[in-house]
Amino acid sequence: MGIADLIGDALLESIEAVLLVNDITPATAASEIGDIASRVNEMVTALLQADDSLNFFKIGSEDLMPGEFEIGVMIPRRAVDNGLEALGKEFVDLKKIIATFSELAGENRPEVEVRSISSSEFQVFLDSAPAVAVMVATTLERLMKAYESFLNIRKLHREMAEAGIPEESLEGVSGYVSETMEESIRQIVEEALAEARIDDEGRINELRKDLNIRVSELAERIDNGFDVEVRAGELPEPTEGEEDEETLDPETMAATEKVLDAQKSLEFMNVEGKAILHLNPPDEPATGDEPSDGPNRPSR
Repeated sequence: MGIADLIGDALLESIEAVLLVNDITPATAASEIGDIASRVNEMVTALLQADDSLNFFKIGSEDLMPGEFEIGVMIPRRAVDNGLEALGKEFVDLKKIIATFSELAGENRPEVEVRSISSSEFQVFLDSAPAVAVMVATTLERLMKAYESFLNIRKLHREMAEAGIPEESLEGVSGYVSETMEESIRQIVEEALAEARIDDEGRINELRKDLNIRVSELAERIDNGFDVEVRAGELPEPTEGEEDEETLDPETMAATEKVLDAQKSLEFMNVEGKAILHLNPPDEPATGDEPSDGPNRPSR
């Protein structure tokens, strides 16, 4: 869309680049900042016009109803080189990730249903059970918090690469970040297992390796610019003067509140530059060894 340099960290860097030039005069700085401000204002005007047009044609956002949950994944085109086979593999991997969390949430491994799909960037929204949405949102929240601590290091890594520092000299930075993230992932996995709705301790141990793989896959996708979100339909406002009738069961209401609260931490990071993580999770289970649906297991 040509506006990546007008939002977020990219905009801040553009402004700092103007102000940090040693020999710049106030008049020159004002002129260059003015050019940036003009482009930002043009973008805002265009967005407002687009919003008005969408409202006129009654094209609105797709809001979830109370009690509905979805998991959205945006796959950057560059990550799959616009290839159909690579995109198909991403969908298969996504199904494996969701299946693991589904079993941990006591839902076994049902077929994953697609709510909607778009193609500007390859983006898919998947229907989710309440408990699965909570499990994914909670794990993502912890993962994003761990990853955020490396954003400054990633930025410095990119700047050093752009300055011409050889790749082999930067491997130590990448190695430190990856090893630290692997330790964080092990802790995140244990926290998720402690919250799993499975009574079979043997099965919990079997899923530890599988979950480590899936959380590592999520971390590497975030590092490569993927966007993963979990959404829930807003709870209805109580009607004043009428009896408070709960339309949702307590468990669904509690799940909704947890997902809505977690959404605040699941903002798209828009990471720039090359990926910095090179994780070494346990080997992918071989075909036939991968956890299957199996019989229904008792839930907590």
